[in-house]
Amino acid sequence: MKLLHRRIALAIFATLLLVSVIPAFAQSSGSSLTGRVVDESGAALPGVTITATNTATGFNRAAVTESDGSYRFPSLPIGTYVVTAELNGFSTVKTSNVQMQVATERNLPINMKQAAISQEITVTAEAPLVATTPAIGTVVSQQELEGLPLNGRQFANLATLAPGTTLSVNADPTKPGQLTIALNGGSGRNVNFVIDGGDNTDDTIGGALQNFNLEAVQEFKIQTMQYKAEYGRSSGGVLSVVTKTGTNDFQGSLYEFARRDNFYTSKTTTEIQTGASKQPYKRDQYGGSIGGPIIKDRAHFFATYEKTKRDTSYTVATGGVFPAFDGKSFPTPFQDELGTAKASVNLSPKQFLSVRYGYQKNAEKYGAVPLYLPSSLGTTNNKYRSILGNHTWQLGSNALNEFVYQWTKFNNAITADSNDPSLVFPSGSTAGQNGNTPQTTNQEKSQFKDDISWTSSLLGSHHELKTGVNYVHEPILGGTFTAGTSGIFTLLNDDFNSPVSEISIFGGNFSNTTPIDEYSVYLQDDWSATPRLTANVGMRYDLWTGFDLDQRTNPAYQDFAAAADSHKFDYLPWITPFANGKSAKGKNDKNNFAPRLGLTYDLSGTGRRLIRGGIGRYYDFPYTNATILFPAAAVQSNYGVIYNFVDATG
Repeated sequence: MKLLHRRIALAIFATLLLVSVIPAFAQSSGSSLTGRVVDESGAALPGVTITATNTATGFNRAAVTESDGSYRFPSLPIGTYVVTAELNGFSTVKTSNVQMQVATERNLPINMKQAAISQEITVTAEAPLVATTPAIGTVVSQQELEGLPLNGRQFANLATLAPGTTLSVNADPTKPGQLTIALNGGSGRNVNFVIDGGDNTDDTIGGALQNFNLEAVQEFKIQTMQYKAEYGRSSGGVLSVVTKTGTNDFQGSLYEFARRDNFYTSKTTTEIQTGASKQPYKRDQYGGSIGGPIIKDRAHFFATYEKTKRDTSYTVATGGVFPAFDGKSFPTPFQDELGTAKASVNLSPKQFLSVRYGYQKNAEKYGAVPLYLPSSLGTTNNKYRSILGNHTWQLGSNALNEFVYQWTKFNNAITADSNDPSLVFPSGSTAGQNGNTPQTTNQEKSQFKDDISWTSSLLGSHHELKTGVNYVHEPILGGTFTAGTSGIFTLLNDDFNSPVSEISIFGGNFSNTTPIDEYSVYLQDDWSATPRLTANVGMRYDLWTGFDLDQRTNPAYQDFAAAADSHKFDYLPWITPFANGKSAKGKNDKNNFAPRLGLTYDLSGTGRRLIRGGIGRYYDFPYTNATILFPAAAVQSNYGVIYNFVDATG
């Protein structure tokens, strides 16, 4: 009941926040265009009609300049635009080649001249030299995605173009062949992944959840420091991605990237050490895409599919424990399928809707190391599905609402290739059932996100405000782990005929479910204090529920509580909190207030020399694999050792 009251209170607080302020600008997946219109003397021109038109899709939006001559387009779909300024008595100004990039703000000032007759002036926009916000980040454009060499064609790997980033291996078995982006010395698990404005973070192990093929990605941005209050659940960085949509022209592609063993003449290290012959290698990555108009200038579609097949092998090297297997190679095939379909429609001059479906399925051998026999391998199977809808609604000349709904589902299973008893030797050589199989991971979640943005002039200065709420409901978050049920036999010597020093057999069912609810609310203000000084002020609050696990039935907790009550271990400071039945229930973290402050000062007034700085507090989502998975399993399951025998002499 208390949790329900807290949720109601938070909902009321969010509602009051939304209705107590003037209508805000979303740019988590889109792009923001701002500027100021002046006449020849530099005086502000209010009432100018500004129209931004996407040259590829015909998408257009209009705004009217305010009393200080300022205008703003929040959350424009990324692409190339023509920006037109019109006012009676002045020459019409058209600015072409205005490049709008993902999760990026762009400033476009416009100068208008008085004209007795109708005139039109066309200018070409130059790319901005430096960013005008305190956030530190790098945009990877479609040209770079298409032109830069990329081993394996995983688009996120190009995030290493940003300073402070490196590629890291994702050691978790649920992510075969997928590298992670590590920022500023982190592991890569503390990066928030946003695809088309929707959450794409793995809540079990952290890092990215679903992958999208390179053909599906239009561009992305990696933010490494000083990101605004609209971005949360990350202490490392934010990677924002926009997938492709169709244009007014029908376009498509077909491709095949092939590798064969005759391209490689050298042996692997294991093949050299064991004297094995060079093994065949075959890798194919092929696919295609198609996109175009459904209704010209109004509705478009884009779809792509890719499959990767890799035929490889590994060579066994047990050092003589299993001489019949040493030096022989065994297949380790890999397959990965990626599919994306997206449709977008301009519902009206003020409303835009896009819907995207994503799919991924892969399979790979697990545990293929030289010390393991083929019977000790497992098979990893992953399946991802996601549906996302994004609706933007221009509420007036200076306000916009953006709503995102997303449903995602992830199912993982790592099955054993053999149910024979597991034999473990001192050298690490292993035969029989893999010690980490079978296991499963399951996630299903729905996300509801709404942002509202607006501009305002308060106390003689310009303010660009934005507020929003985000709710993620994750009723399925857990998995199973039932390894060792066939028995684990530890041998005394590296010999198949060696005596056995220990026998362990596991039984029961290891399963856990830790449903999570995430609530977030934020408010931020980009305040133009002077024409050269901009302050970015924001506050964010996050509440994640589901970590208040009651562990009174956990055998480990019962032992600790009994030890604490006996007072025999009072010299151990970590035991005493368990006395008198305390610490039986975990607590949800309720004080995640995250203030943000950023400052940008234009030294010359031209946007070419900036001083940027800021300070902020950032909270990372406590992914469940490291926080609550095993305690939840101890409470909810009966898995454990059902037989154990130890004889040091064998």
